[in-house]
Amino acid sequence: MMSEEALKLEQEQEQPAEEQEATPEQTEVDIEGGAVEGENPFLGPSDQELAFVNISSTGAGDNATGEEPAAAIGEKVGMWARVVTGCASAKTFKESMTADLAPWSSFSDRKKFSVPSKTQIFGRVKNNLRIYHANYMMLLGALAIWTAISNLTFVLAMFSSVGLYYYYRMQTHDNATFVVNGREIHPTQFYLFLTGSTLFLFWLTGGGSTMFWMVASAAIVVFGHASFRESEENEESISPEQAMQALQALRGA
Repeated sequence: MMSEEALKLEQEQEQPAEEQEATPEQTEVDIEGGAVEGENPFLGPSDQELAFVNISSTGAGDNATGEEPAAAIGEKVGMWARVVTGCASAKTFKESMTADLAPWSSFSDRKKFSVPSKTQIFGRVKNNLRIYHANYMMLLGALAIWTAISNLTFVLAMFSSVGLYYYYRMQTHDNATFVVNGREIHPTQFYLFLTGSTLFLFWLTGGGSTMFWMVASAAIVVFGHASFRESEENEESISPEQAMQALQALRGA
């Protein structure tokens, strides 16, 4: 009797340990019935979350590998290409202007200035514009700088309009929609706003008077010098009627 009771006691003590051990059949049942696709049934909940994070973070996407998308790379390449092209064009323009620039000593030689007759004005202007066109461009650049200094508000307002235009072009270069505060802006709406705001700023900053004085100053300097500077070549003597006909032909062209 004592041996049977001892045997039963030993069996009851061993039974919880056997329940804790998972048999192969139970494991297969758990895998087939309760496992979610992509989960490892032998990992705990926290381990499964880590495994999911690692799998998603090591995907084949561009962001996971640290590489920029092809569209962003193409945009940067295009931007730098435009910058390089602009610099090359500016360099070419500078070289051509420097090559055509006449000596300033000849340009401002006081001995070569005289009051032209009515038949000499057109010939002098035509020849001097061809000879000193680079010098006149330099003078126009100086007048533009003087205009910018005299009315900085006008220049800043115009630059802000140009900057807004280029910002819009950058945002919509790939036919993307232009969104402001969650609202889609149609191209017609944007250009109407840009035109209206530019005209308003032009009027508010006194752009009309500024442009008038710049154009008037340029005309007085250029045509005044071209008329009174004796041409280095033979001046063609033409009648006022011929000069008017030539001017009308230029207007018609």
